[in-house]
Amino acid sequence: MEKTSLRGIELDFIADSVKQFIKSYGNKNRFVVGLSGGLDSAVTAWLARTAAGKDNVLGLIMPDGDSTPQADIQEAQKVADLLGINSKTIYID
Repeated sequence: MEKTSLRGIELDFIADSVKQFIKSYGNKNRFVVGLSGGLDSAVTAWLARTAAGKDNVLGLIMPDGDSTPQADIQEAQKVADLLGINSKTIYID
């Protein structure tokens, strides 16, 4: 099986390095991750959950009631649900 790489560096190595950094950086390994419904925040939430455990990550969804599409809010919540992390939505109108 071929390893996936980015510019010659195996992605497993990159993910493991980021998770180690998260573990060493966190305040007692508890994290709040902003969820937007996009790929970047989903990957960040996954890395935090993998490094710290699902009970130590809160997904924070902060939509603007006037400009954030409902689909984005639903996608952000879906990410939290799929990862099994707690989430909170705070509208920033």
